[in-house]
Amino acid sequence: MRELAEAEELLSKITSHAKAGTLFQWGIARREDDQVIGTATLFRVDPEHRRVRSAGILRRDQWGRGLAHEALTALLGHAFSMGGISTGWKADIDPRNARSIRSVERLGFKLEGTPARAVTSSAVTFRIR
Repeated sequence: MRELAEAEELLSKITSHAKAGTLFQWGIARREDDQVIGTATLFRVDPEHRRVRSAGILRRDQWGRGLAHEALTALLGHAFSMGGISTGWKADIDPRNARSIRSVERLGFKLEGTPARAVTSSAVTFRIR
């Protein structure tokens, strides 16, 4: 994004989705200076089928500090607190990202396979049931 209007439009969309209960997005900020270094998102929230998807982005220079794991733990807690979301949680991860794979495995995710429409052509899918 290069223009303030673009950021305002995105924020408006995120707020609308949050009010509808279909998407929730948070900034990940460093404790020491409150600088935003990434995002954590719940999307495709489907209480009827008890499913939700998650995504996260973290600035590369912040990798290896356990921040993504901490954010994913918070996302899980929020999703479960919404009521009804307890199955069908998926995480698509680049198989080269060993730290992310270990993180989701520690939280109970199991390897499911390769998604049909992966974010990257070589993503693998983990699911918690």
